Amino acid sequence: MFNILNAKSILVQKKFEDHYDAFKRPPDFIFAERHGQASRFAVAENEKVQLCACCGMPIQNQQLSLCCNKKDINFNGAGIPLYFEFIQFAAVLLVTLGLISGIYNIITNYQGNICEQYSNTCYLNFYNKYALSNKANEQDITLNVLDLISTIVIIGFTIYYRRWMNLTAIEVDNSIVTISDYSIQVSNLPLDATEQEIQEFFSIIEKKGVEKQLEIKKICLGYNIMQYTNLVNEKLTKEIQISNLIALEQKGKLKDKLQKEVLEQEIAAINNEIDNFHQVFDQKFLFSGVVFITFNTSQEAQECRKYHNQTKIQLLFHQLYYCFKRKQQLIKFKGKTPYVVRAPEPGDIMWENLGEKPWKQISNQTWTNLATFLILGICFGAILGISIGQNQLNKSETKNTYKSVALLITILGLIASLIISLLNIIMAFTIKKLVFYERPYTQTDFNISYANKLGISQFINTAIIPLLVNLALQDEELLVSLWKNGGFNSDIILILIMNAIFPWVINLFDPFYIWKLIQRIRIKSQGTRCTLTQREANIIFEGTQNDLSEKYATIVKALMLTFFYAQLLPIGIPIALVFLLITYWVEKYLLLKRQSRNAPLGKQLAEEMIDLYIELTLLLFAAGNCIWQKIVVGEINLIVWIQLAVAGFQFLIPIDWIFEWFVKFKEAETKETYQQKKAQLWDDYSKRNPVTQQKSIEEWIKEQGGEQNQKVQGFLQKLEIKYQHDITEAQHKLIKKIVPQDLINTHYEIRKNQIQPNNLEEPLLQKQQGMNTKKLYIRQSESINIQKRETEFVLNKPDIKQTESFTYD
Repeated sequence: MFNILNAKSILVQKKFEDHYDAFKRPPDFIFAERHGQASRFAVAENEKVQLCACCGMPIQNQQLSLCCNKKDINFNGAGIPLYFEFIQFAAVLLVTLGLISGIYNIITNYQGNICEQYSNTCYLNFYNKYALSNKANEQDITLNVLDLISTIVIIGFTIYYRRWMNLTAIEVDNSIVTISDYSIQVSNLPLDATEQEIQEFFSIIEKKGVEKQLEIKKICLGYNIMQYTNLVNEKLTKEIQISNLIALEQKGKLKDKLQKEVLEQEIAAINNEIDNFHQVFDQKFLFSGVVFITFNTSQEAQECRKYHNQTKIQLLFHQLYYCFKRKQQLIKFKGKTPYVVRAPEPGDIMWENLGEKPWKQISNQTWTNLATFLILGICFGAILGISIGQNQLNKSETKNTYKSVALLITILGLIASLIISLLNIIMAFTIKKLVFYERPYTQTDFNISYANKLGISQFINTAIIPLLVNLALQDEELLVSLWKNGGFNSDIILILIMNAIFPWVINLFDPFYIWKLIQRIRIKSQGTRCTLTQREANIIFEGTQNDLSEKYATIVKALMLTFFYAQLLPIGIPIALVFLLITYWVEKYLLLKRQSRNAPLGKQLAEEMIDLYIELTLLLFAAGNCIWQKIVVGEINLIVWIQLAVAGFQFLIPIDWIFEWFVKFKEAETKETYQQKKAQLWDDYSKRNPVTQQKSIEEWIKEQGGEQNQKVQGFLQKLEIKYQHDITEAQHKLIKKIVPQDLINTHYEIRKNQIQPNNLEEPLLQKQQGMNTKKLYIRQSESINIQKRETEFVLNKPDIKQTESFTYD
């Protein structure tokens, strides 16, 4: 429900802050709380009554319920609903595998008796009982056929899901209008190009031999701002250091008082450099060759893209002087061929990386890949050490100590699985830092690179490295190494269980979120003694970040791990299903109740996850079947080779290209013009560009306050009427609950819009109520609380005229 108290308070306070000071100390906690409310994942109210001066987002918003559907959460782009659909799709794949071959595999494995025949080496427990090794040396043709059918059916589901994903993205695009609907991104421009030249060049296109004029509303230049960004980050670091020194000074623990003065002098010098950047703007901020152009209609943006429709391949061949034969030459701007695409969302752009050269990005990617392999080598060594310890215990066990050794081996296996889970967390943190070093242009490119590296690395660490370790330490038959005490079966089952519990438990009981809650209470209790800046306080009152790339990596890791070991340990399928079910609701709870609102994301990340991981999952499923057939059965059946060929074919052949060739999706067009929707577009390129960000936010807030002042006043009057109506209804219910019925009938006339004594003098009324009058006031104050505003029971309430129906329009 709309926050009536906050809206009402605007009548006596300014509509916006004249200037936002990020380094104000002590901070304004009310401002920080409002910023936290504005930045949370919630639906903004239709009426923009109050905007946050820090981020420019509306403070009045409504959190969604846990049972909301995907249409309710698509206001922030297609990325969020597609993520939850991806979890559902992963569950569908597991259910399909379980129904077609998993249930049959579990039943036939349970009916096997090989483990009982080799009881001297086979440690009989639930995972060995349901493992493929319990029917070793038996060729199960039916199972192989069912696995082949599962592969074919899942390929069909994947093709259908691509169509469903595109329809969802189009549905979101049609329902939510963002500035990217009206905008294009142009790169490969000459560095000496001016804004005026760019506007003149891209405002004219040819259509059927006739020039057409396009209406350009805004142009946002991307600059090479790495030096400026480094200065800002350095200033932020030193401000945090000063906050810590002031805290020590208040406690009397500051040993060197000159440290603070030195830091303040350094910050003053940095401020001078930053001011110098803004004063000599044209000299300090060099054009990066990338620009974002906003047209008045989405149709004009599409026409401009189609007119400048050179692909990257065409540009590459053009630079090598092997141009394709075209009816018209590649369109050039000052000797360079511009590359035009639909503009990403403003918050998706990594502005500090726009000046990075492509060859430098490729070099950085090479180094990050090498560093990732080094991390995997460290993980291999850690797991190898624990496995060696398990083997030594196995060799040293005696009949007298069998139970204690078995318990110790199990504990070591549990420790190994915990270490793998912890290594996955450390790996996620390290790989994210490495991907930042690649300097991608957009957050989507960053997410794709991060998700790809993390998903594959965690799968290798979780599934492949334990297999390699067991093969490296194998000094007995492979089959025995599967079912022995502390063997491969037990290791993998423990890994499957830990990976089904660890991720969502860590997310639900996030120590960083708990620490934020503690910090909020602590700094508010400090009051004016708080040493933090306004920016630091704002961050504390924000929700946690929603990292979709890491979440995708967790899902695909579980999916690949389950499919790879599906034939050997089919009991992993229900374990993974439970994990997906719990993860779905935990992630939805965290999104709606704890996390802050990220920049809008499109469908690109979801498409990449489908294109790489679903096809790779099927290939791993077939490759795993080959491995387990060779180890357990002794030979690989022809049907398994056919399954591998089918999975390899769908992995190598771009099925998504074939699908898009036959199924065309028309790009959504926005009917309203940019000028009509301008007042509702909170996010744009100038407010995200670090160079123009704060100035643009301040101008935006002032503009909204000026243009819509009359509309806001009318809206607040409606809220006041509804506010009084709510109070009256609350009093009505309270009187019926507290005052005896005969007293109500005798002394009160209860009308629709007011509560009045029924011609009874106040002294007589108080005499009849006796001491209950005082209690009535107390209970009413405790019971009626609308947005922390206490109501007051008044015997003679003036009549308030009510409208027949109340709307927020």
